[in-house]
Amino acid sequence: MLQRHTRAACAAVVATGALVLTGLSGTANAGTGAPDTQAGPAAQSAARTLHTADTPAAVLRAMQRDLGIDRRQAEQRLANEAEAGATAGRLRGALGADFAGAWVSGAESGTLTVATTDAADASAIRARGAEPTVVRHSLAALDAAKAGLDRAARHTPTADAPAWYVDVLTNRVVIEAVRPAAAQALVKAAGVDRGLVRVKKTAERPRPLYDLRGGEAYYINGNTRCSIGFPITRGTQQGFATAGHCGRPGSTTTGSNQVSQGTFQASVFPGNDMAWVAVNSSWTATLTSTRTGRTSR
Repeated sequence: MLQRHTRAACAAVVATGALVLTGLSGTANAGTGAPDTQAGPAAQSAARTLHTADTPAAVLRAMQRDLGIDRRQAEQRLANEAEAGATAGRLRGALGADFAGAWVSGAESGTLTVATTDAADASAIRARGAEPTVVRHSLAALDAAKAGLDRAARHTPTADAPAWYVDVLTNRVVIEAVRPAAAQALVKAAGVDRGLVRVKKTAERPRPLYDLRGGEAYYINGNTRCSIGFPITRGTQQGFATAGHCGRPGSTTTGSNQVSQGTFQASVFPGNDMAWVAVNSSWTATLTSTRTGRTSR
């Protein structure tokens, strides 16, 4: 089964216009500040072309819609992020244990910020065209704290503290909790320094979802058995394609686990043999399949 995770962290990133980088390697420099002496104009131009020319038009349109920017800004944003990732990767290697993460901000991701635990690194960061910020905890320390929470979660109930992640912008490991006491219990079980952790109260809980997988069996009106052809999404409605002879519009389905699943929306048979089923909120489409072959049996 899949889980529906909280999207609060992603929403925060979009709202502030910041994109967290993980220290990618590459050859181009950050889009702001001084040029990188290790990558000439040809390499920088190639990096821009590589990361923008092949971008599907649908992605650019989605960026314009969701971020409130125009096409030129969307293309510039992609180029800046590619170059910033390369610069962050080189600085991660140069700063070593001092490195504490990197992120870009602005509508076009034009500013790269690199965090360090040592103020003496500031000049090296600026020389790469990035903005330095000095923080208390290194990325390695934050990653180690998260790993400790991961291990503790195997033996500690986490229903009321369902999500945790490294947040380099606040230089903490954030635990999202329905009950803060549950987060504190997890921290205690992990033996993690409380100074590394920030608890964020949330009303969201992960919810188990059943997978829609091509080739998997399902039942129609509680008796006839067929199998999923492949999962589909129509707008925001998830479902699957199947054979038309399996059911008529309005026929209900349950999964192979006998859990209520969905309803036939359209069906063609005889002649063509095709149909699609819209599923309820307990099910989600996947890219996996259980077998190949016929769509019904």
